[in-house]
Amino acid sequence: IEFYTINASKIAQEIGLGNRTNMIIQSAFFKLSGVLPIEEATTHLKDSIVKSYGHKGDDIVNMNNQAVDAGINALVKIDIP
Repeated sequence: IEFYTINASKIAQEIGLGNRTNMIIQSAFFKLSGVLPIEEATTHLKDSIVKSYGHKGDDIVNMNNQAVDAGINALVKIDIP
């Protein structure tokens, strides 16, 4: 068994997204699942951010891009004895 945790709420707060954890969780999912190569998944997520939030300004886009990167890098593996 492989078990991972991620403190998505804390990350979202630190980035400035409030309680919005969706991009963090989505990128963590893609990293762990292997459904797509992580580089391809990241590209698709970041493209969708521009399409969905681009009209809200660069700050919102940048915060969501940070969320994608954090979701990939902040996973913590828990060792199961």
